[in-house]
Amino acid sequence: MGVLIARLLGSLTVAAALRVEAPDQAADDVPATTRLDVEVPPAEPRPPEDPFPRRAWGLGATLVGVGASTTTRLFSDPGVFPNFLAVNTPTLELRAFLRRGDARETSSIDVSIPVINSLIFSVTGRGFGIGADVYYSYEFGRGVTRLIIGPGLGFAVSVADDRALGAARVVGQAGLSLVPRGAKFSFQLLGRPYFAVVPGTYTGEAAAEHAPYSGGVLFVLGLVVYRLRSEQARARELKRARARPGAAR
Repeated sequence: MGVLIARLLGSLTVAAALRVEAPDQAADDVPATTRLDVEVPPAEPRPPEDPFPRRAWGLGATLVGVGASTTTRLFSDPGVFPNFLAVNTPTLELRAFLRRGDARETSSIDVSIPVINSLIFSVTGRGFGIGADVYYSYEFGRGVTRLIIGPGLGFAVSVADDRALGAARVVGQAGLSLVPRGAKFSFQLLGRPYFAVVPGTYTGEAAAEHAPYSGGVLFVLGLVVYRLRSEQARARELKRARARPGAAR
């Protein structure tokens, strides 16, 4: 019995000693700061952006259009019927894209030439006429549907009845361009307002029939086919751009 009590007391003494020393031992084993190394998988590289425009220039035509005009004569030569419903004949459309540094195409010079109007004017024996409108257009967006806005200037000249008339035009265009993937062509739905000043030399009754100004707006649907720039040409231009002083590398 005495031996059993002695062993029990010895066990209690050892346990008490362990309880006292355990905190010091734990403090020695735990570092002051804990460092966790976490492996983060590398992000997938993004495909490089095309640094230059894919489209170099475009050639197309407006197919059909309607609007309102203060003139019934061609080439902005005012007639006698104001606020007349205007029908747009097909026009030749040219686009040349501008490049700025490493940016994609954001602006272009657009030229609209009313070739069918010129033919009608000549074939009907009314004389000869020619004209053109030039727009500085901005294109917003990178998807299929893009916004086009651009101011412009134009001119028109007609020769009839041994009299020559000229018109200076302030024009504009705004609308949508539908560019399918690949950018080989686009459909354009545009509104084109214009205001023309027609200085004339009519007197008497003729002066009352020929006002010195005209204006209106046309809504047109057009198709433009584009010439794409080759990968080799874009690589050469990128190399030249990076070689310029102050260019980002």
